Amino acid sequence: MVKQGTNIKSLYSLINEEAIVEFLLQNPDLMEYLLEAPAKIREIFGDVKLELELHTDPEENWDELFIIIVTSASPKEAIEMERRLLKEWFGKIVDKIGGRLNYTSEIHRDEIK
Repeated sequence: MVKQGTNIKSLYSLINEEAIVEFLLQNPDLMEYLLEAPAKIREIFGDVKLELELHTDPEENWDELFIIIVTSASPKEAIEMERRLLKEWFGKIVDKIGGRLNYTSEIHRDEIK
């Protein structure tokens, strides 16, 4: 359980901080999921680094915030863990987040935990 008032920057590295802050001000309901995500992710992936990155397409008027799970797992293991995360957590919230939040893993063999 995450304590009330937890700062998002204590849970994630923000890739494009200013854009992310603006996006979250426009989508405050996502904070609940961003605060619970690290525990759900680490139950499956272990002690991994988490990043947030906002992907934007101005021509399509489309923004989506990605949780990037930086892991040293093999590609096969990462795919299996992503599927498990979908089944155990993300699939249960996908209707509530409406295409505004997603996740992916990045393989970094030399990632220091």
